[in-house]
Amino acid sequence: MTPNSRRIRLRGALAALLLVASAATVHAYVTGGSQSGGCGSGGDEKFTALLGVPGGAVLPARFDWRLVSRNPMGRTAILELALPRAASVTIRMFDIAGREVARPIAGRAYGAGTQRVEISVGRLPAGYYLTQLLAESPQGGTLFRSVKKLVRLN
Repeated sequence: MTPNSRRIRLRGALAALLLVASAATVHAYVTGGSQSGGCGSGGDEKFTALLGVPGGAVLPARFDWRLVSRNPMGRTAILELALPRAASVTIRMFDIAGREVARPIAGRAYGAGTQRVEISVGRLPAGYYLTQLLAESPQGGTLFRSVKKLVRLN
C-alpha cells in the first residue's frame, strides 16, 4: 500500500477493496474473489475512474454506449455514450443485408464524460438494423468500436 492508500473491509461478496489515489486517477482493486461468483474467478480485478471533470463528475472507466429510448425505435432514438476521454464519434446503421443505410453522426467531436445524443431514424423503413459506434482519437486512431442490433417500427 502507498501512503495515500486506504484499505476498507467489506462484508459479503468482497473481502477487501483497496483504493489507490493519484493526482487525477483513482484505481480500485477488488481482492479476495467473491463468495457467490459475482466478481470473477479468484484473480484481482481492476477498475479505474478518472477524476477532475468540471462539476465533480466521475468519467466513465471504459467506452460504452446504449439505447436510452425504447427498442424498437420510433422516429428518433436517444443514445447514451460513455466516453472516458475526448473522441470523434461516428454512428453508422446497416440493414440486414449489410448495406450502410444511414450515418446519423459522422465524425462529431465529443468531450470526455457521459453524453446523450438524439438521432433521427424516421426516414428508415421498419426493420432490423446493425448500429455501429466508432470512437476515434483526435489523431485518427480507433479507440472503440461496437455494434448493436436496433429495431425500427413505423
